[in-house]
Amino acid sequence: MDFDTTWQVLGDWVPGFVLTGNYSYIDGKYTSFPDGSGFDQTTGVFFGSTSLTAPVSPPRDFTGNDAVRTPKVSYTLGPNYAVGVPGGTLELGADYSYNSGYFFDTQNTVRQPHYHVVNARISYLYEPAGLRFTVYGKNLTESNYYINRFQTDFATNSLYAAPRTWGMRLSFVFK
Repeated sequence: MDFDTTWQVLGDWVPGFVLTGNYSYIDGKYTSFPDGSGFDQTTGVFFGSTSLTAPVSPPRDFTGNDAVRTPKVSYTLGPNYAVGVPGGTLELGADYSYNSGYFFDTQNTVRQPHYHVVNARISYLYEPAGLRFTVYGKNLTESNYYINRFQTDFATNSLYAAPRTWGMRLSFVFK
Protein backbone atom coordinates (compact mmCIF):
# COMPACT_ATOMS: atom_id res chain seq x y z
CA MET A 1 0.00 0.00 0.00
CA ASP A 2 1.36 3.40 -0.94
CA PHE A 3 -0.09 6.88 -0.51
CA ASP A 4 1.27 10.26 -1.66
CA THR A 5 -0.23 13.70 -1.20
CA THR A 6 0.48 17.36 -1.85
CA TRP A 7 -1.88 19.69 -0.03
CA GLN A 8 -2.13 23.46 -0.26
CA VAL A 9 -3.36 23.78 3.32
CA LEU A 10 -4.39 27.41 3.62
CA GLY A 11 -5.40 27.95 -0.01
CA ASP A 12 -6.00 31.63 -0.73
CA TRP A 13 -4.75 32.86 2.67
CA VAL A 14 -1.17 31.62 2.27
CA PRO A 15 -0.91 30.45 -1.36
CA GLY A 16 2.77 29.45 -1.20
CA PHE A 17 2.38 27.05 1.76
CA VAL A 18 2.23 23.37 0.83
CA LEU A 19 2.39 20.15 2.86
CA THR A 20 3.67 16.99 1.22
CA GLY A 21 3.55 13.50 2.57
CA ASN A 22 3.80 9.87 1.67
CA TYR A 23 3.18 6.61 3.49
CA SER A 24 4.12 3.09 2.47
CA TYR A 25 3.28 -0.29 4.00
CA ILE A 26 4.91 -3.36 2.45
CA ASP A 27 4.85 -6.89 3.82
CA GLY A 28 7.47 -8.29 1.45
CA LYS A 29 8.23 -11.99 1.96
CA TYR A 30 10.01 -14.59 -0.17
CA THR A 31 7.37 -17.11 -1.26
CA SER A 32 9.91 -19.64 -2.52
CA PHE A 33 13.62 -19.49 -1.69
CA PRO A 34 14.77 -23.10 -1.09
CA ASP A 35 18.46 -22.69 -2.07
CA GLY A 36 19.70 -19.83 0.10
CA SER A 37 23.33 -19.16 0.91
CA GLY A 38 24.73 -17.21 3.83
CA PHE A 39 26.77 -17.48 7.02
CA ASP A 40 26.01 -19.81 9.92
CA GLN A 41 25.36 -17.64 12.97
CA THR A 42 27.00 -20.14 15.33
CA THR A 43 30.15 -21.07 13.40
CA GLY A 44 30.50 -18.08 11.04
CA VAL A 45 31.14 -20.51 8.18
CA PHE A 46 29.61 -19.87 4.75
CA PHE A 47 26.91 -22.30 3.61
CA GLY A 48 25.16 -22.90 0.32
CA SER A 49 28.20 -23.36 -1.86
CA THR A 50 28.54 -26.40 -4.06
CA SER A 51 31.35 -28.05 -5.95
CA LEU A 52 30.97 -29.88 -9.26
CA THR A 53 30.77 -33.27 -7.54
CA ALA A 54 28.97 -32.64 -4.23
CA PRO A 55 27.70 -29.86 -2.00
CA VAL A 56 30.45 -28.42 0.19
CA SER A 57 27.85 -26.99 2.52
CA PRO A 58 24.17 -27.46 1.66
CA PRO A 59 21.92 -24.44 1.06
CA ARG A 60 19.15 -23.49 3.49
CA ASP A 61 15.52 -22.61 2.95
CA PHE A 62 14.78 -18.86 3.26
CA THR A 63 11.14 -19.18 2.21
CA GLY A 64 9.03 -16.81 4.34
CA ASN A 65 11.93 -14.48 5.17
CA ASP A 66 11.48 -10.73 4.75
CA ALA A 67 12.55 -9.31 1.39
CA VAL A 68 15.88 -7.46 1.39
CA ARG A 69 15.78 -3.66 2.02
CA THR A 70 12.00 -3.66 2.38
CA PRO A 71 10.74 -1.76 5.45
CA LYS A 72 7.22 -2.59 6.58
CA VAL A 73 6.45 1.09 7.20
CA SER A 74 8.04 4.25 5.85
CA TYR A 75 6.73 7.77 5.59
CA THR A 76 7.80 11.35 4.95
CA LEU A 77 6.11 14.60 5.97
CA GLY A 78 7.24 18.03 4.90
CA PRO A 79 6.13 21.65 4.85
CA ASN A 80 7.28 23.95 2.06
CA TYR A 81 6.73 27.68 1.72
CA ALA A 82 7.51 29.74 -1.39
CA VAL A 83 7.05 33.50 -1.58
CA GLY A 84 7.83 36.04 -4.25
CA VAL A 85 10.60 38.50 -3.32
CA PRO A 86 12.41 41.14 -5.41
CA GLY A 87 13.99 39.41 -8.40
CA GLY A 88 12.61 35.93 -7.78
CA THR A 89 11.35 33.42 -5.27
CA LEU A 90 12.40 32.54 -1.73
CA GLU A 91 11.60 28.99 -0.66
CA LEU A 92 11.81 27.40 2.79
CA GLY A 93 11.31 23.68 3.26
CA ALA A 94 11.85 20.81 5.63
CA ASP A 95 11.04 17.12 5.78
CA TYR A 96 10.85 14.36 8.36
CA SER A 97 11.31 10.75 7.24
CA TYR A 98 10.73 7.54 9.18
CA ASN A 99 11.79 4.01 8.24
CA SER A 100 10.76 1.01 10.35
CA GLY A 101 13.91 -0.96 9.48
CA TYR A 102 14.74 -3.86 7.20
CA PHE A 103 17.20 -6.67 6.54
CA PHE A 104 20.28 -6.32 4.33
CA ASP A 105 20.45 -10.06 3.61
CA THR A 106 18.08 -12.79 2.44
CA GLN A 107 18.97 -14.83 5.52
CA ASN A 108 17.43 -12.05 7.71
CA THR A 109 20.37 -11.80 10.12
CA VAL A 110 21.89 -8.39 9.24
CA ARG A 111 19.30 -5.78 10.23
CA GLN A 112 18.90 -2.03 9.87
CA PRO A 113 16.90 -0.90 12.94
CA HIS A 114 14.22 1.79 12.60
CA TYR A 115 15.46 5.34 12.11
CA HIS A 116 14.29 8.85 11.27
CA VAL A 117 15.90 11.75 9.40
CA VAL A 118 15.18 15.50 9.42
CA ASN A 119 16.33 17.76 6.56
CA ALA A 120 15.83 21.50 5.91
CA ARG A 121 16.64 23.99 3.17
CA ILE A 122 16.37 27.66 2.22
CA SER A 123 16.57 28.56 -1.45
CA TYR A 124 16.51 31.76 -3.49
CA LEU A 125 15.83 31.68 -7.24
CA TYR A 126 16.99 34.81 -9.04
CA GLU A 127 14.65 34.47 -12.02
CA PRO A 128 16.25 36.93 -14.54
CA ALA A 129 19.48 34.91 -14.56
CA GLY A 130 18.00 31.49 -13.74
CA LEU A 131 20.33 31.12 -10.73
CA ARG A 132 19.28 29.26 -7.61
CA PHE A 133 21.26 29.52 -4.36
CA THR A 134 20.40 26.95 -1.66
CA VAL A 135 21.60 26.48 1.90
CA TYR A 136 20.69 23.08 3.32
CA GLY A 137 21.08 20.80 6.30
CA LYS A 138 20.70 17.02 6.12
CA ASN A 139 20.24 14.52 8.95
CA LEU A 140 19.87 17.40 11.41
CA THR A 141 19.09 15.06 14.33
CA GLU A 142 22.24 13.00 13.58
CA SER A 143 20.40 9.70 13.25
CA ASN A 144 22.76 6.73 13.02
CA TYR A 145 21.73 4.37 10.25
CA TYR A 146 23.48 2.27 7.64
CA ILE A 147 23.75 2.69 3.89
CA ASN A 148 24.97 -0.89 3.56
CA ARG A 149 25.87 -3.90 5.70
CA PHE A 150 27.07 -7.33 4.65
CA GLN A 151 28.29 -10.46 6.35
CA THR A 152 31.72 -11.95 5.65
CA ASP A 153 33.69 -14.85 7.12
CA PHE A 154 35.09 -12.61 9.84
CA ALA A 155 32.52 -9.94 10.68
CA THR A 156 29.64 -7.79 9.55
CA ASN A 157 30.99 -4.91 7.47
CA SER A 158 28.97 -1.73 7.82
CA LEU A 159 28.86 1.61 6.03
CA TYR A 160 27.15 4.37 7.98
CA ALA A 161 25.09 7.13 6.38
CA ALA A 162 26.47 10.65 6.59
CA PRO A 163 26.11 12.44 9.94
CA ARG A 164 24.65 15.94 10.20
CA THR A 165 25.68 17.76 7.04
CA TRP A 166 25.44 21.43 6.07
CA GLY A 167 26.10 22.86 2.67
CA MET A 168 25.46 25.40 -0.05
CA ARG A 169 24.58 24.79 -3.65
CA LEU A 170 24.50 27.11 -6.65
CA SER A 171 22.62 25.87 -9.68
CA PHE A 172 21.50 27.20 -13.01
CA VAL A 173 17.88 26.70 -14.08
CA PHE A 174 17.54 26.18 -17.83
CA LYS A 175 14.50 27.72 -19.48
